[in-house]
Amino acid sequence: MRADRIVAIEGPSQGIAWRISGTQVLGRAGDIAVPDPLLSRYHCELRTSGGQVRIRHVGATNGAWLSLWGIRRPLGRRWTRLPGKARLDAGAGRYRLEGPPRPSVVRPWGPARVARLAVPLVLVLALAPFAAAGPPSRWLIMAIPLMAAATAGPRPRGYQHRRAERPADILAMASQGRAFHAEAVMPASLGVLQSVSLAGTGWAFTGAQSERHAIWLAGFLAVHNDPDVLRVTSPWLTTAGSGLEVVFEPDPPSGPARDGALVTWHPDRPPAWAAILRPPAWARAAPPWIDALAATTGTSLPARVDLLSLVSADEPSIRARWAVGLSLRVAVGVTESGEVLDLDLVRDGPHALIAGMSGAGKSELLTTWLLALALRNRPELLQYVLVDFKGGAAFDVLHDLPHCAGVLTDLDELATRRALESLRAQLRRRERELRASAARDIAEHNARSHDPLPVLLVVIDEYRALATDHPDLLDQFLRLGNQGRSLGIHLIVATQRPAGAVSPELRANMPLRVCLRVAEPADSLDVLGVPDAAGIENVPGRVLVRGGASCRAQIAWSGDSDHVRELVQRIRGAAAGCRATPPWRPPLPTRVRATGAPLGTFAIADVPEELAQRAVPLPEAGLLILGPTGAGRTTAAHAAVAAALASDDDVWLVSSAPAPVFATSPPSFGGVIDPRQTRLVSQLLDHVTRPARTRRTIVLDDVETWIDTTDALHGAGSASSRLGVLLRSARVDGVRVVVAAQPAHGCARWAEPLRSRLFLSGSDPAAIALAGLSRDAISLLAPTPIPGRGALCPDGLLVQVVLAEATAVRGSPHPARRFVPLPGEARVAPRVDRIMLGYDGCGTVEIPARGDVLIVGPPGSGRSTTALLIRSQHGAATIVDGPVGEHPGPLIVTTTPTAIAATWSGPLARLRNSATLILLRPDLYPRIAGLDYTSELEPGGPGYAIVIHEGSARALRLARTVG
Repeated sequence: MRADRIVAIEGPSQGIAWRISGTQVLGRAGDIAVPDPLLSRYHCELRTSGGQVRIRHVGATNGAWLSLWGIRRPLGRRWTRLPGKARLDAGAGRYRLEGPPRPSVVRPWGPARVARLAVPLVLVLALAPFAAAGPPSRWLIMAIPLMAAATAGPRPRGYQHRRAERPADILAMASQGRAFHAEAVMPASLGVLQSVSLAGTGWAFTGAQSERHAIWLAGFLAVHNDPDVLRVTSPWLTTAGSGLEVVFEPDPPSGPARDGALVTWHPDRPPAWAAILRPPAWARAAPPWIDALAATTGTSLPARVDLLSLVSADEPSIRARWAVGLSLRVAVGVTESGEVLDLDLVRDGPHALIAGMSGAGKSELLTTWLLALALRNRPELLQYVLVDFKGGAAFDVLHDLPHCAGVLTDLDELATRRALESLRAQLRRRERELRASAARDIAEHNARSHDPLPVLLVVIDEYRALATDHPDLLDQFLRLGNQGRSLGIHLIVATQRPAGAVSPELRANMPLRVCLRVAEPADSLDVLGVPDAAGIENVPGRVLVRGGASCRAQIAWSGDSDHVRELVQRIRGAAAGCRATPPWRPPLPTRVRATGAPLGTFAIADVPEELAQRAVPLPEAGLLILGPTGAGRTTAAHAAVAAALASDDDVWLVSSAPAPVFATSPPSFGGVIDPRQTRLVSQLLDHVTRPARTRRTIVLDDVETWIDTTDALHGAGSASSRLGVLLRSARVDGVRVVVAAQPAHGCARWAEPLRSRLFLSGSDPAAIALAGLSRDAISLLAPTPIPGRGALCPDGLLVQVVLAEATAVRGSPHPARRFVPLPGEARVAPRVDRIMLGYDGCGTVEIPARGDVLIVGPPGSGRSTTALLIRSQHGAATIVDGPVGEHPGPLIVTTTPTAIAATWSGPLARLRNSATLILLRPDLYPRIAGLDYTSELEPGGPGYAIVIHEGSARALRLARTVG
């Protein structure tokens, strides 16, 4: 045997044969291309010389081995002869050499059949003398050879045997054309199929290779039989005809039909109605093998049509077509009759529906269609909005088209949602322009206008995913379907199964239907009204079209990614820098400077429904800012201060963060108060509730710190109660309150009066949903924080907070009251007849140098130091540290909070009611009953004290010495 082919007998390309001529390379990118991930791009090199085939390894990582007579050895880099019986193991496949296929000729009277007829006739002639010489019963002996001779004649059903049964031989025969016969042809290796009538029978393959056996049988029957005698319907290929139908189905719901045969397969549990087929081990093939058969056997259509065979793509030709004007009629493939398939969204549309199972070629169809339209129309007249809910890969190669206004994917759902909502504004804009020009449709408007409107083509790949994730957007597509024709907006919707996703109202405007191969006849009926698309052979781009003219066609292939990019570059060259602009406003910037916004702007809102971005002032009734750490709460609080100052309010900021932007602020800014300085915050709250001529605004940043500190000093719930009272009476008192807090505080009772709320991005969706943010508004927020980005309710607008800048802060010249904290250190000068205690930030704190003084403080708070300080200015007084007895003259008594709280009678109790009290570090112990000093409490630190003189309490920082 002279070998001239290498055949894959195992692996991904099982059954496929490649002819060897000269020197060829086996690999993923070689002359013998095998889609095997375990093969290198260039794995082995083969060479024919003198009727022999030699092979060598070219350095692949996974190596290769030769097996002959049970001996397996690695293939080296030197040329080695490849014997005909040797096996080559490379990657996941196994290969061998074979000679040319034997002639596939039907021989009804071949040598074997002639021998089966001749032997019985010779016996009859030999026994004739013996029978004639005896009694008549001897003639019965003649019946045996006569019956053998009768069975050697032609079979009544006429099933013929064929020699081309091995997968490689079948593939070679298919490329030579099908030899049609009036009788069905069965494989000789499955003799059981010749013994019965096929109509109404069921058969099954079992074992791990059962599917590959079924692939082999389907390919054999398709190649060797006239479809008008026997036709094949399978998941891999289908032959069209009127003959007996042999159906291949993996999980049939029932047994075979009366007028057909059914073949199924299962690894170990075939159905009870099926007879088991036991083919030889070589009778199996891989899916790529039958795909190659389907390209020549399944239909008269070509397996591939190049787009450039239908339309020229050089720049002069492109510009010449663009000069003709707008047309949506383009060639996208060829029909069975060999004519060019034209699709026209104006004639056959206005909208189109594309359906097909995964791998059938939907994305390739869209690519071809869009390229054909781009080659026909210039970017000023036709623009694309491409929506891909399969990750965006389908339209990556088309992103650089000058016609492409934008690619929207499920990877950036916020941008996709925003762009789709902008289409509503685009509809309204076009309606206004058509009304202004008194035009009935866009074509009439463009004929009258000097500024024509481009046709907008919205293409959606995997519409079902869009409908599932954003069902609220479906009404927009319904409106596009109803009004798009006159306004120049067309839809192309692609999905695997339209049922349940594409509404009947939208389908009513989609008369152009293109259906690729689908899994179920019901899917074909849903799209086309006929079940034929379920029987389309497994050839990517094979379609049934229902529109202006219904037909069966092969969609043109636009090439691989590199080829498409090259074609896109040609179109860009013809466009000479012209580029489509998105039909929506640019997204909100991540930073908005105050110098670029109108005075008094708190944030910039994105309004895609109006194709606008507008300035948002600070809400008059106050605002609750909710967001996690790092989301921009402090930035929003500073923006609120700047916006309130621009409204001529008196403004105060309560924040633990520095605010250098307000270092040179106008007089109406009352300053920054640390939330831990609860004494000053309490004074501020008392101040703003008093009547005033101007409106006052309080911005509480880091409100959690103030609440925790206040509750620790005054008891749990005291801060929330105080804040709730302020917010409920704020509008009556002429006070605007802005509070910045964590999202969990949105459900607090004190927050109820604040109806205007800003929810910053990065917040937990569950927490902000409980705080009152709607599902639609939640979808506007990015999962990762963008500082200052949020949803403003109740309007549900996406906003970006303005960055406050010192140069842009403006305010009223009317001075606001300032609240000064205690100094870190106090120095006082002596005065006659006065005891100088310290400083409270506004002035010295002093008491008369007469009477008793009671000093209360825990150990280490400085009782002795304070007593000596007073004694140095109160010469007639006596220091008492312990039990109080009878002493002449004034006393300076030191004691602990526990002692004073437990004393209700005696000298110490009398001193508590009559003497001047100095409470050292009152933030470290519970409030002493009977004394009113809570308004002066704060975490003061060393030297912090409260003096109570004649019933009036005052906080101060104690001086260490006088002088």
